[in-house]
Amino acid sequence: MKALRVGAVVAALFVGVVAIAQAQQPPLLAHVEVRDNVYVPADSTVGIGGAVRFAFAEGEESHNVHFANTGVTCTQLSGRKTGPTGAVLPSTAEGPGWTGSCTFPGPGVYRFVCDDHNGMDGKVTVANADGSLPVEATPTPTPTPTASPTPQPGVTTPPTSDGSTPGPAVVAPKLTVAASQRGRAVAGSIKGGSATASVTVETLAALKAKAKPVRVGRARYTVAAGATKTFTLPLNAKGKAALRKLGKLKVTVRFTVAGETETRTVTLRPAKQAKASLAQKTATVRVGDNVFTPKTATIAAGGTVTWRWVGKKAHDVVGSGFKSKVQKTGTFKRTFAKQGTYKYVCTLHRGMAGTIRVR
Repeated sequence: MKALRVGAVVAALFVGVVAIAQAQQPPLLAHVEVRDNVYVPADSTVGIGGAVRFAFAEGEESHNVHFANTGVTCTQLSGRKTGPTGAVLPSTAEGPGWTGSCTFPGPGVYRFVCDDHNGMDGKVTVANADGSLPVEATPTPTPTPTASPTPQPGVTTPPTSDGSTPGPAVVAPKLTVAASQRGRAVAGSIKGGSATASVTVETLAALKAKAKPVRVGRARYTVAAGATKTFTLPLNAKGKAALRKLGKLKVTVRFTVAGETETRTVTLRPAKQAKASLAQKTATVRVGDNVFTPKTATIAAGGTVTWRWVGKKAHDVVGSGFKSKVQKTGTFKRTFAKQGTYKYVCTLHRGMAGTIRVR
């Protein structure tokens, strides 16, 4: 009897240990929501062989996920492009609407950032086989190099204290932007320096009178040594709305390379409206089943409109001073000599109407 009791206790302890071990095992799938300037949650834990699913559903900025560790494999599932993207998801920052999944080579701590937003970061911890969490290795501090003086033209640089000759001076990339531009984006170019460099371009503007400037655009570019990189940095939704409302936007362009920042000022105005409609001498209206396409056509005075039947039903075109026959196929033409607005209908189908504007 005593032996039976001992056996029961041992069995109960075994079941309890197994239950605790199972409870400590992390999940094989974690979800991270990408928001403007933050990942939610910022820290996730998965088991060996697990994955993290990232989704950017709503926001006004462009974001991505960039892992510093080697061996991380990401795949974009929706957005501008789909497919493998390496350790970066997406390969360049995108606006809302993208999703993707990342897997990891083994236990460890995997940190990630958004390429376009400093301070927007997070980490994924892949647990050990027993469910315990690995300790993140502390990186060895990198010694700060001593800057060598830049030699002046015509001046020979003397040897250093150890007898070696300093290397050539480092030339930084250079930004060029026009002070006055039209459109809903700031355009410019970056001339590469003496080495390939990563540069950040930001735009800031006051969205209303006497308001504090806020960021309305940001992008990061890689510029090869000696190459010229042209760019077009669109305003975000708030910037576009302010330009439309104010009619003019004073934009500060902030250019950052290796922690050094310089600024430029650009006055941005809406793009000029095209006047092609004034010179248009012809227009074609498709007569479909119960609809004219386009519903409104614009031509210059003296121009001609051609109605072309494309549907299966019979229709006519009747307006002030012009009338076609009822037909299923063919065309009908009318020349409009004077400026004005001319409305017309199909008398066989109520609500089937159109307009011709003569400029």
